[in-house]
Amino acid sequence: MLSSKFVNKVLDRIEKLDERSLKDFILSLSQDRSFFETIFESMIEGIVVLSDEHNIQYINKQAMIILNMVENSLIEKNFFKKLSDRFPKKLFEELLERNQKIIGHEITLRFPVLKIVQLSIYPLVRDGKVLGNVLVFLDITSQKEERLKLHHAESLAALTTLAAGVAHEIKNPLGSLDIHVQLLDRLTDKCDFKIQKEFKELLNVVMEEISRLNNIVKDFLFTVRPIHIQLKNVNIFKVMQQIIKLLQPAFDKKGVKLTLDGDNSISKVPLDSRYLNHAIINVLKNSLEATKRNGRVSIDIQKSDEDLVIQITDSGRGITDENMGKIFEPYFTTKDFGTGLGLTIVYKIIKEHNGTIQIDSQEGKGTTFKMMIPCFASCKRLLSYNNGNNNH
Repeated sequence: MLSSKFVNKVLDRIEKLDERSLKDFILSLSQDRSFFETIFESMIEGIVVLSDEHNIQYINKQAMIILNMVENSLIEKNFFKKLSDRFPKKLFEELLERNQKIIGHEITLRFPVLKIVQLSIYPLVRDGKVLGNVLVFLDITSQKEERLKLHHAESLAALTTLAAGVAHEIKNPLGSLDIHVQLLDRLTDKCDFKIQKEFKELLNVVMEEISRLNNIVKDFLFTVRPIHIQLKNVNIFKVMQQIIKLLQPAFDKKGVKLTLDGDNSISKVPLDSRYLNHAIINVLKNSLEATKRNGRVSIDIQKSDEDLVIQITDSGRGITDENMGKIFEPYFTTKDFGTGLGLTIVYKIIKEHNGTIQIDSQEGKGTTFKMMIPCFASCKRLLSYNNGNNNH
């Protein structure tokens, strides 16, 4: 869509042109306009040209898709009035007010779907005066996801190389310590009551720390060892109900509501419920830890094309943009306790199911973990293949 202002300027001068010249000029102008419009409409970038009053002078189809502008006539309409309230209008206003060139500013758009977009702004300057701005939007969501996948894979590979031997070296002395602490505990039975009580209190602390270290080593080994997914048809709602039953006391104790909803027509799906349980429990524990009393955590199960979609949403503190790209990294944690391996394990389990994870989070408003596992086409073939191998 182009502004008609330049046409009006031409019309003011048509009296000076003869009929033949006018026809040639209009034909040439029409061809040039068509040519440049074809170029801009073919670009993967969204282009918006604004006047100094932020009225739209030009907008291509890609920009309309990225900004979810569906009207046919947007020319001369105020850009901010046509933006949905769910877009970061204040951020756009702040960037435009600078009247400076801005290249590759990353913004997260959450409407109509979650997108990561690079925004560049180029002021239109003539004779030292800013006449407007050109906004260039580039959707980099898929590139970001691919980069994150590669980064997570490299992190896991590096962790595997570093840790395989170290974990065993720690595990062996831990076992020996545990045995000797138990022997000491028996020996304290021969002491008088006062000494026995003091000794047992100290030994209990040592045993708790040994248990904590042992859990860290177990999580550590889980992240570095290959896992072998064995698919079996399971009732996904029953699996979730069992997990809820296990975690309900912890949610009740903190005063956080836990709910399960979704498409009840989904019954048997090919999954490895042992590992999936582990992943779901880790995500739910994270959500519980992030959510205050009287908050809520919901599980929603849906089918999308070939994927089983498990969505866990909490009303917790959310994740900062700075931390968003780090949360699946080994040992990254914002908590005062824990190994920092919980979400690394989740990522590994979903990846081994050939699935993907999307995260949408707003600081102070909550987080949504969306796990998508192919279960309704290619995974059925894999199930058949696994069952065939197990019969040999």
